Amino acid sequence: MNNRSKLLRSLLFLLQAAVLMPVSAGETVRVGFTYDGDFMYKDRYGRYCGYEVEYLYHVAQIAGWTVKFEDIDNLDALDNGSVDILCGMVKTPERERNYLFSDRRMGATYCTLMVRSDNYKYIYDDLSTFSGMKTGVEKDSFLSSAYSSWC
Repeated sequence: MNNRSKLLRSLLFLLQAAVLMPVSAGETVRVGFTYDGDFMYKDRYGRYCGYEVEYLYHVAQIAGWTVKFEDIDNLDALDNGSVDILCGMVKTPERERNYLFSDRRMGATYCTLMVRSDNYKYIYDDLSTFSGMKTGVEKDSFLSSAYSSWC
């Protein structure tokens, strides 16, 4: 697929998203901000930056919306209506029962095992070297259950 085709598909997706979202032109969309690495972060001046931020600004530009970011700690802000949308939320069957998700993916999440650069005990593609490995995962993370299942 050439660059022109990719651009046209992206624009069609953005326009479709703008049409399907229940927000009228001229309205403010309150977006929940949670630090998400390079995808959503604040720079040293406190400005919102990253792929998800730029994506939302682009959709808002097409739809005629204003985007206002709200710092949040958890999903309560979405549940109680103090924000309208969140980006980068992992889709799970439980969350699909409670929230609306786009039919199209915005990105992908990968779970990786990381070791110190001087550690040669573990070999990629040789799972037998992982036997007895001690690992840590973020408490209450969706990835912790996926990781446990993989183990």
